[in-house]
Amino acid sequence: MRDAEIRARLHAHFDREGSPWVDEVTTTDCRVDMLALVGGVLTGIEIKSGRDTLKRLDRQIANFERRFRQVLVVTEARHAPQVRAAVPGHCGIWVAEETPTGVFLRTRSRALGTRRPQPRGRGNPMRLLWLLRKAELVTALGEDPAGPLTKRAAAERLRAERSVDAVERLVLDALVARKGAAGKGHLAAGG
Repeated sequence: MRDAEIRARLHAHFDREGSPWVDEVTTTDCRVDMLALVGGVLTGIEIKSGRDTLKRLDRQIANFERRFRQVLVVTEARHAPQVRAAVPGHCGIWVAEETPTGVFLRTRSRALGTRRPQPRGRGNPMRLLWLLRKAELVTALGEDPAGPLTKRAAAERLRAERSVDAVERLVLDALVARKGAAGKGHLAAGG
């Protein structure tokens, strides 16, 4: 099974759930296969198809944990035992299985959402504000993007004025809007 087949199934799943998602987000030191709201929490998702190796998985998970409150690995069945042994117990694991009617997602570990971020600590989504452009940050504050507010000042105000949940949603919505035209993101209705 290829990455594209697993990814298409994830897109359909999140669309059906009404959860916004975006493909392939690059941070300063890692690339995330997908971001989505899972149970209302921004989740970093790593996809491991049958053609992938697991050599970098521990490093990828460590990088994800610095940014996301939840981490989910979606893998083909043949990798499931190794993934389960390699990832911390608080990470979710979904197994993609090929069936005659398409790809089926099975939950292997429901351990999502067991960790909450500490201010400026591990799993702190406030770090994700740097993924946004100045105009996106300033607009979120209701200010004029052409005004004097700097990106740093806007990010600091958002950190002070918004909850973690609100910042996660802001980041995901901005990334979805940016990538949506390319078919790499979807904003749930009403979101």
